[in-house]
Amino acid sequence: MPIQRTRHLLAALALLGLAACATTPAAPAAAPAAPAAPPAAEATPKPQADSTRIPIGDSPVRGPDDALVTLVVISDFECPFCSRVTPTLEKLREHYGNDLRIVFKHNPLSFHPHAELAAEAAEAAHAQGRFWEMHDLLFQNSRALGREDLERYATNLGLDLERFRADLEQHVHLPRVRADQALAERLGAAGTPSFFINGTAFVGAQPYENFVAVIDTVLAAARFIPDRSLVYARMAANPLPSPRSPSAAPSPAPRRDEEGTPEIVNVPVNPKAPFIGGRDAKVVIEHFSDFECPFCARVSATIKKISETYGDKVRIVWRDKPLPFHANAHLAAQAAREMLAQKGNAGFWRFHDTLLQNQRALTRADLERYAQEQGADMKRFRRALDERSHASGVDADSANADSVGVQGTPTSFVNGRIVLGAQPFEVFSQAIDAALAAP
Repeated sequence: MPIQRTRHLLAALALLGLAACATTPAAPAAAPAAPAAPPAAEATPKPQADSTRIPIGDSPVRGPDDALVTLVVISDFECPFCSRVTPTLEKLREHYGNDLRIVFKHNPLSFHPHAELAAEAAEAAHAQGRFWEMHDLLFQNSRALGREDLERYATNLGLDLERFRADLEQHVHLPRVRADQALAERLGAAGTPSFFINGTAFVGAQPYENFVAVIDTVLAAARFIPDRSLVYARMAANPLPSPRSPSAAPSPAPRRDEEGTPEIVNVPVNPKAPFIGGRDAKVVIEHFSDFECPFCARVSATIKKISETYGDKVRIVWRDKPLPFHANAHLAAQAAREMLAQKGNAGFWRFHDTLLQNQRALTRADLERYAQEQGADMKRFRRALDERSHASGVDADSANADSVGVQGTPTSFVNGRIVLGAQPFEVFSQAIDAALAAP
């Protein structure tokens, strides 16, 4: 598969554990300085204490409650980018039908003088059962959102105008708008439009194709949950990691063969890399990972289950891809390689497990403590870290990852076919079974 095409796939999806951790850390979204500014960069969502990370509540909804994909829209009626993406959302509804539910949340930005009152007007219409009609009118007339304009739209929709006016004068629905704003702040969604697709953050007025790329990936994972009514709660509580912020040029959908399967990537091999499973296995999983990445820790149980299930039929190869914003990841990778040199594959995987179980304690002193507990030759271990004996090997693996477009961790290749992120066992199993069945 051409390298550029692979990069397009990873950039469009950087997701599912998707690239659970991206090569460029997400920065808090900033409001645009002027209406002509590009969409804000995505922010890393902050977890909530509520068991439902992004509650639907009684927010306006289009689509069935048991849809496999729930797209939460956080928007501002005076934001030109929010208006621009509205036709895209309508096209998505037509494409996915009952598999897609769209939920609207408010985040009127402070520099949009009419946005908050427009949000209240939309909620006043919602109270009379006409939210989406008002929603459409507001976005179609985003430069005419004065009080008289809002009342005119209410009249056109046949609303009870006396009740509508009273709602605006008494700010009956302002607490609801402010609650949505507080939710957006907790999620790190400071800019508009922001989206959460089964909990996965997706930012900006991106092209239709970029939405499809993410939704298709989320939908594939959702299909493994047998009870449709549980899909949103489960995936929103443990969402796939976010794609990277949009670039100037849209990323095309990945090229697939006649059967719809992603094309094969020729991943450069590292014959000295640690592995588990059969040395001559028919299926090889090249698993690019980072000891400080929380999504890599999440998928480690899946990797073990693969090993237990398939035994020598599958070889799982660890490949280092320490991300630059993880301060201790590179040194941890060097330490793990030294344990491989001293203790072989078994010693590496034991040390691997310890590092992933202690991701907040990966300083030099921590690494030495773990090595000593596991019987390392400490003089040799310290010398390897002091002299950076394994740094070039870690960098070579990382360069190999870059050469095939890996932008985040974990990223795996099953006989060259991409499995992106901290995917459940069923997703890996499907790819493995297909590889085993191939001639």
